[in-house]
Amino acid sequence: MDKERIKALIEEIRLSGTKELVYFPWEHVFDSMLNYPEKVCLSSETCPDCGEQLIQVYFSSPSWTWEQLCGRAGDMLICPKCHAQQEFRLTLMN
Repeated sequence: MDKERIKALIEEIRLSGTKELVYFPWEHVFDSMLNYPEKVCLSSETCPDCGEQLIQVYFSSPSWTWEQLCGRAGDMLICPKCHAQQEFRLTLMN
C-alpha cells in the first residue's frame, strides 16, 4: 500500500474514533504503518464484526520499549471499516 493511502487511512481512523479494545496505542500502530509501508497490505481474512476485508500491518513497538526489554513486534489485522485492531500475532519480543 502506498504511503499516501496509508496516511489517509490513519487520518480516517483518528477522526472517526475507535473501539475500546486495542492491543497497542493507535499512535504506535500509526508510526509502524509509516515506518514499514511496504508491510501494509490487504489480508485474505475478513472482519468478524462487519465482514470487511482486513488490512495487515507489521507492528513494532517504539524503540524505548525495546530498550526497556519489553518490546513487541508482529502482524496486526485492522478493520478499515470498524477501525478496530482485530488481531495481533506476536512474532518477536524481548
